[in-house]
Parts: sequence; structure tokens; C-alpha cells
Amino acid sequence: MAQIGEFSFVLAGMGVNLELLSGDTYNLILAAALISIALNPVLFAMIDRWTEPAADEKITAPTAAPTG
Repeated sequence: MAQIGEFSFVLAGMGVNLELLSGDTYNLILAAALISIALNPVLFAMIDRWTEPAADEKITAPTAAPTG
């Protein structure tokens, strides 16, 4: 994910060089990319913690429903 943020720096820099973006817009893109790069590891760690089954839960295979 960090590579996507780095790529936004390149695109924003090209936008400034081609006079398609202002310096203020570039700074906003830069700030948003830095925040997202910094938060990615934290968010992925939280997702891993949320999706792990609890230690007291037993994972069992589903049983077939009786046919009749």
C-alpha cells in the first residue's frame, strides 16, 4: 500500500510541473498520502486482531442437515 502513496507523490509532482495542480493542492495530496502510509500498518494490525477467532471459541465443521 505504501507504493500507492509514493506513486501519488510522483503524479502530484507531475501535475505541479505541468501546471495542472497548484502548490496548495500538491501539499494536500502529500499530507493525505503521508497519513495513509502511516496508518496502514496500524489498521492492518487491528483488522488481524478483529478477525482472529477467540481462544475459547471452537471452530467446527458444519454438519449436514437431515434430509427427509
